[in-house]
Amino acid sequence: MKTFTCNNCNNIVFFDNDICGYCNSLLGYWNEEEKIIAANPGTAFSENNTDFKYCKNHQYSACNWLIPDKSDPEFCEACKLNSIIPNIGDVKRLEEWRLIELAKHRLIYSLNKLQLPFKFKQKEGKDLKLQFRFLGSGTNSENPQKILTGHLNGVITLNVEEADDLKREKARMQMGEKMRTLLGHFRHEIGHFYWEAIILPHQENLNQFRKIFGDERKNYSEALQEYYKKGPAEDWREFFITKYASSHPWEDWAETWAHYLHIMDTVETAYYFGVKTEPKVFKDKQLLSSGITINPYKETDFDAIVNEYISLTIAINSLNRGMGLSDIYPFILNNKDISKLGYIHKLLLNQRNTF
Repeated sequence: MKTFTCNNCNNIVFFDNDICGYCNSLLGYWNEEEKIIAANPGTAFSENNTDFKYCKNHQYSACNWLIPDKSDPEFCEACKLNSIIPNIGDVKRLEEWRLIELAKHRLIYSLNKLQLPFKFKQKEGKDLKLQFRFLGSGTNSENPQKILTGHLNGVITLNVEEADDLKREKARMQMGEKMRTLLGHFRHEIGHFYWEAIILPHQENLNQFRKIFGDERKNYSEALQEYYKKGPAEDWREFFITKYASSHPWEDWAETWAHYLHIMDTVETAYYFGVKTEPKVFKDKQLLSSGITINPYKETDFDAIVNEYISLTIAINSLNRGMGLSDIYPFILNNKDISKLGYIHKLLLNQRNTF
């Protein structure tokens, strides 16, 4: 994530801010230019001879993005992807939805940085179109316990109870998932969407995918049943980025994709903050040194990105431990993981001119 400044007082502000903590100006995010705009006196947003207004969901404190003043419908690029939202008349559901939107907007930011579209033409003439459904007891009262987070034909469904910290932590412990977060869910499920969009329709991409991740024609339901019954193979760490990635090639792809987005976002944030690490205990200071000089979205060499990332996360994990918190990135990347991550990076770079 980039760093931003209030263009009224030039102090630092953040991606989700709608008010400046220094000068109290109203703030909005202009997605097209990746910048935060402060309102002029009279609470009017204007930039480059264009007048703006808040996305309609700002009234619920669920969005701070700006749209041109005469836009219709009155939703920003991120919010117009919603097909179902929870019952926001319920105070608890409203708060859950706000947290969900914060994570989803960060996802959309990353996808825009990668120049990934949200709509694809398919061979049979139909469009594969990204949509989000946020379901809970307010939208499916007959059987709310069976709402599963997942992806199907462009539609990403999220159980809104994932926004409840207690319930999500309980599920994280039960499932043994080290990074079960709202943003983690989005990054995983969007991986399934882009597999269907950029791998499945292109035989060359599909052939390469099968060489790297395995044959997805393996029965998916049976593979998951086997995984949940027996767990991963003992040597899963040698081949997969997480335990769940070992269950089926589709999940290996989605888990690797999610970690790719984790890496890109973290390195970009460190780049804009000018983070530098230089451990004082090593004779060879280059071993874990990292002066983040790479904007990952402009870097073609993924090895350079991941090397900076590894040094960075070792330092950040240590900081977290100093606060009595869990590691921010509790994984060790092996050569197989890095190769898969590098494949995704190269694939997206090569695909940019085809979208």
